[in-house]
Amino acid sequence: MPRPIVDLQGKQFGRLRVHWPVGIRRHVHWLTSCRCGGLKIVAGHHLTTGMVRSCGCLRVDCGKEMSARIPQLRHGHAIHGAITKTFRTWDAMRQRCLNPRCNKYKDYGGRGIKICERWNRFENFLADMGERPLGKTIDRFPDNDGNYEPSNCRWATPLEQAHNKVRKAVA
Repeated sequence: MPRPIVDLQGKQFGRLRVHWPVGIRRHVHWLTSCRCGGLKIVAGHHLTTGMVRSCGCLRVDCGKEMSARIPQLRHGHAIHGAITKTFRTWDAMRQRCLNPRCNKYKDYGGRGIKICERWNRFENFLADMGERPLGKTIDRFPDNDGNYEPSNCRWATPLEQAHNKVRKAVA
C-alpha cells in the first residue's frame, strides 16, 4: 500500500521554499526556489529530514566563510584534501623544525635550526619563495647549517643540494 503524499507546498526548509510537486518516481519530488534565487527539484523526504537545505549555495557560502578563517584555504593551496607541493614543502619544513615528534626533528629543530618569524604564515613563504618548481625542493643555501629564511633558501635539484652538503663537509 503506497504511503500518503504529505503536502509540502508553501513550506520552508532551510533556504528552500516548496512550490509544487513535479513528479513521483520512488518518492514525491518538489520544485523549490532558494533564497538566493536558484531553483531545485528535491525529493520530499530529503526536505523533511534536512538532507537538502539549499540549491547548493549553502555549501559555497560555508566554504567562503571557512576559507576566511583557515589560512591554508585563503591562498588556495590546500582545499578539500588537494594539497600543492609548495604547501606540502612548507608544512614539512615546519614539522622538521617545530615538532619534536617528527622523525627528522633531531636533524633540524633538535640541532637549533629555526624558521624565520615571517614564514610562520604560508602566504609569506609563498610570496618570498614562489611556487615550488618541478623537480626541486627547498634547500638552505648558502649556509646548510643556517635557518630557513629568505636570504638562506632556494629551490634546488637533488644534485644542487648534494653539492651544497659536500661543500659544507669539505670546508
